[in-house]
This record gives sequence, structure tokens and C-alpha cells, in this order.
Amino acid sequence: MLKKTVANLVKLVPQVFKQPLTTHNHIGSYHINFKDFHYFSQSKLNNGFNTQIKKYFSSISATKESNTKKYIQSGGNFEDLVTNSSIFVDKSLFIKEIIEDSGKTILITMPRRWGKSLNLDMFKRFLSIEEMDSKTKELNKQIFKQSIKTNLDKTKSQLNISTTQIKITDENIIGQTKVIDSLELQGQYPVIFIDFKDCKGSNFEDVAKKLHRKIVKTIEKFGYLDLSQKTYSGKITIGQKYNELFDQIRLGNFDTAVKELSTLLYAHHGKKVWILIDEYDAAVNKAYLEFNDEEAKQVSELFRGIFESALKGNNNLEKGVLTGVQYIVKSDMLSGLNNLSKYNIINFKYSQYYGINQEEMNDLMQHFKIEESQAAKIKDWYNGYQENIGTDENKIFIDKYNIWSVVNYLNRQNDGFRSYWEESGSVDFIKPLFKQQNFKKKIEDLVNAKNIKIYELAIDFSVDNFRTFKQITNSNGKIEINSAGFEKIFSYLFITGYLTIANDKNTEFKLPNKEIKTELEKNLKNYYKTIFNIEPEKFSELTEILNVVFEQKNSLEIKEIFEKNFGPKFSELIKNVKMFNKSNENSIGLFANEDLMHSLLNNIVLQIVNGSFSSERYTVKTDGTKGRADIVVAKNGTGLLIEMKYKGKADEALEQAKEYAELVKDTKTQIFIGCNINDQQEVFLSGDIVIDGAEPFHFDY
Repeated sequence: MLKKTVANLVKLVPQVFKQPLTTHNHIGSYHINFKDFHYFSQSKLNNGFNTQIKKYFSSISATKESNTKKYIQSGGNFEDLVTNSSIFVDKSLFIKEIIEDSGKTILITMPRRWGKSLNLDMFKRFLSIEEMDSKTKELNKQIFKQSIKTNLDKTKSQLNISTTQIKITDENIIGQTKVIDSLELQGQYPVIFIDFKDCKGSNFEDVAKKLHRKIVKTIEKFGYLDLSQKTYSGKITIGQKYNELFDQIRLGNFDTAVKELSTLLYAHHGKKVWILIDEYDAAVNKAYLEFNDEEAKQVSELFRGIFESALKGNNNLEKGVLTGVQYIVKSDMLSGLNNLSKYNIINFKYSQYYGINQEEMNDLMQHFKIEESQAAKIKDWYNGYQENIGTDENKIFIDKYNIWSVVNYLNRQNDGFRSYWEESGSVDFIKPLFKQQNFKKKIEDLVNAKNIKIYELAIDFSVDNFRTFKQITNSNGKIEINSAGFEKIFSYLFITGYLTIANDKNTEFKLPNKEIKTELEKNLKNYYKTIFNIEPEKFSELTEILNVVFEQKNSLEIKEIFEKNFGPKFSELIKNVKMFNKSNENSIGLFANEDLMHSLLNNIVLQIVNGSFSSERYTVKTDGTKGRADIVVAKNGTGLLIEMKYKGKADEALEQAKEYAELVKDTKTQIFIGCNINDQQEVFLSGDIVIDGAEPFHFDY
């Protein structure tokens, strides 16, 4: 049972309006004024109340309520989320966790699109003094101090962080701590926030130019220091030193700029500085994957200069927080930070603040009025990431949803279920690797809901790991992948969010959901199209024929579908595949064997809509021995078992299929098929249809 260590409750956000200045259609265009807050009313689902959403408008007609669109801001910053959304998930206790963390520099790595940037922006808005922007300062204050939710009894409540207490160092007593209300810290610290996402480049010079521009823009955000007449050192004012810093940066000397800025901020405010760095690894990751070794090292050293000067031995630093996708070992980029605390997706301390758990998802679905059947599909598509909320010794796993995909689906339900993950990234690098049968087999296993084993998961990638990974992925499938190579590839897929844990020993991994499965299926289809020279539509035609089979309850109709539709279409497809039987230098096409035929049929069957599918499934045969069924599909009370042979006999394959009858024993209609393809690429089918335990109805093609 999930222990509620954090009250990550879903907050209903105020829709705050003044009298409209202009209107567009019937909805209107409004300005936000935090002095005129009005609130939604919501009850917690697990308190047993019915959710009631009621809006109070100061000067807007009641008819506006029905026109209010249910929406969650995707992308953007925390201000956008709070002011533009009709609902959002409150992860604000992340702030307390960071402040109370004993680490001086904290690195949090999570898969892309899991909310890293949003949480860091929220943290910045909580702490930042914002002396240069009074409007943002007031807005941040209102976000955290103003109540933004009412319950059924109309008592107002705030963000979770706003009503909690935080333990901090007692500056008056050495070695002691004290507990204060969290809001005493709101808007009280100078904060340097840098997002290195835009510093990715095509070569070292490109990265250096973008990084230089990023540092310049960061310094410019603190332009108020230019006017500071406070003494910096001797007769030099902070304003004069600020201008000297700018002159230094213009000359291209920016490796110590962040540290020097923190020194100026401390001198001006009299408070130590928080340094927040988002996407710390974006440019370096790209460099290690795409640049030559020398350029990649140069990029790493470029960032190392900034990180070390700002985060190591900086007496003006309160604490540093970095977020990214992965920690890069032996890159020297962070190796100089001997006070670095690292956390990733398998560490509950911070992983609890990323993604969406089921309790949070239930509240979102009630707000969007999601039906039970639709909720099951959402879970199938976007859930499945395993999070350990227990200890390493006593693991307790719960499922987490991909927050990016969930939000996009809820906002765009009319578009149906689709892979939003794919739109934000790609695993195109795996396509050439399908040329290696072992690798393609592992991907097919994953798509077929099987686990794969990774005995040495590289949760932190080293420079050597990157080098091996790049050699394999750039080889166009020509380098033989050994066991160590497989571990690097699948470790990378785990780090980037394409795999999740499948057992408590962290040695088996699986695809988390249908969204990821769909993306890998797409890559397989494109491979089949390119290598087999077959249009994906040809596979789809055969899939549609099988879909019709699962709707039939009459043996004769099923027989005719296989004899007059599936058999001829499959035969035509096989005839169009270029294959050879004896390999030599002049061979054109694919080497024909049973594995190849199995892959072709796999690609047809795995696309069956809402079917339960497995491939090469182990079970006990009718004679008591163990065996492995080639393909098993169940849908609408019909079970289909297919055994493949190459240069064998279809009737023998049929008898073998029937030995695995245990796998479809719970289905009313059972279809057993033996399929053989000879060296002339001719297809032979032999099948038995059993309905309600009656005598088999036989057919051949």
C-alpha cells in the first residue's frame, strides 16, 4: 500500500478574471489580477465526496462557467501552469526536500519530459528575490501566499509547501538547526537560474558561441547591480565590478562568470546565492554521441570550468541544484565536485516529485470526466513506469504515468491515443541495428511483452560507455554486438525512459506501456519496409484480415478467411521478399530461415487491435514436456496459435501447435495453424478450428 509520505494532492487552480476589455467569440479575453482571486471548489476523491466545481466571477455572467475549458498547461513555466490550467498536480513539497537536503550540490537526473524544468522553475519562483522585476516578484508572492483552492466547506487552502514548516540552519548557533514556516523563505534569496538546453551545437565552436550568449543573458538579468553603490572592495562599487564582469565576458572569458556573479549578488544582498542549472548535460550528451572524441572532450571541459568555479569552493554559494537526463562518469565535467549528491529515477527521495502516481491520476481523470473504459486505455498507453517507494532491502513498487503524455492526451482527447513521447525525442539510432538478428530479436521480445535481462545496468554513463555506444550505433549494423554492448544500449534506453524495471533485483526490464511499444513497433515496420522492400500497408492488410477472424463464431467462415484471404495475401507478401539460401558475396536480399519467417508473421500479428499477444511463449505441452509456442493471440473469446516452419511441413507444424492447447484453454473458439514456407517462397497452411470443444474443423491452403 502506498505510504503517503508526501501530500501530492491535485489543486484546482483559480481562473482569475477582471471585466473583459475585449471579447473573442463567446469566451472572452481577460487580464489576470491576483487581488481579485476567486476559487474553484473541490473535494478530495478519497474522502468519499463527490467533486463539485463551482466558479465565482466578480463581474462575469454565470453562463461563462459552462464554457470554461478543462485544460492543463503543457510546456512553459510554473506561472503558466498555475494561471492557465484548470487543474494541476501539486509537487511543491519538492521545495522543502531540496532546502532540507544536507548536500551542498544536488544532481537530479530523470528521463526527458518528466517535469524537471517545471519543478526547478517552481523552486526558483519560491526563493528568488526578483529585485529587477517587481511584477514577477509580486506574482511569485501571490502564487505561494495566496490561497488557490477551496474545499466543499469553502475553507481556503494553499500549495502544500505554503502550509508546511522547513528545517534550516540556525545562523545564530553553530551546528544547530531551527524550524520555521516555509513562507518566511519565499522571495528571500538571490537565485541564478541557467537553462543549458539551447547550448547544443553541431561542433565545439558552435557550442562555445551559444554558451557565451547564454552566460551574457544570465548576467544581464541582474542589471540592477549596475546601479549599486555599495562597496565591493576598497573604493570599487558593486556597480563598477558588475561592468568589469561584463567587459571580461565580452572578451570571451566566461568560465568564472557565474561564480563572480554570485559574489556580486552576495555583496549586494548580504545573503548567499542559490545556483540552479537545468539541462546541465544537454550539450555534452550530444557532443559525446555525435562529435569526435577530441571535440567532445573540449565541450566537456568548457562546462567543467563553469561548474567547478561556481559550485566548488564558492563561499558565496548557499546550495547548487542541477537537473539533466544522466550523470556522465569520468567526463571530468562534474568530477571536481567532491560534494555532489546524485539522485535518479530509482531513488524515491526525489523521483516522487516526477511523473504522476495513480492517486494523482484519479483526481485528474475525475476533473476531466474520464469514463472507466477510457481510464483503462489511458493506463495501458501512458502508465507502467516502476517506482520503488520502499527500501533497497524491502522494495515496494508502484506504477507511475508519464506526465508529459498524460497532459497532452487529456488536453487533446479528440486526437485519440498516440505517442506524444515520440514527438519530443527519438530512438532512430536503433534502426540500423536491426540488421543484427540478436538485437532485433530483443526488440521484438520487448514489443511482445517479454522482459530482457541487464545484469550490469549502467545508470551513470561513462565516457567509455558513450564511446562504445557511439561505435555500435554508427556502425550501420556492421559491428557485432557483444553482451557488454547490449548492456550499454539497453542501459541507455532505460536512462532515457524507454525501459522500466521488471523485477526487484533490477536485472530484468520491460517496456512500460503501449506508447513506447508503438514507437518501437514503428521502427520495426520501417525496417521491414526498407529491408524486405514491402510497404507497411501490406502488413496492415493481413492484420485487418486477422482482426476479422476474431469477430467470427462460425468454423466455415473462419476457414474461408484463411483459405481465400489470409493465405493468398500472405503468399503474395512472401513472394515479394528478396531472400537467398546460401550466403556469398554476391547474395542479394535476406538469408532465409525460420527466424526470418517468424519475424514477418510477428509484424502482422502484433498489430491486432486490443488483442493479448505473446511470441515464443514457454509452457507445458500435452505430453508433459516443456516447449515454446511461436505465436499466441487471444481476443473476443478466440485463441489463435501459430507454429512456423521453413523448409518443413505445414501438417507437422499444426500438430506442434496443438501441443500448446493449454495456452488457449480459456477461449471458446480455438484456432491452431501450422505454417510452412519452402525454399521457393511458397506458403502452405494447415489448420484446425475447435469451437466449444467440438470436433476439429480442418482446412488447408
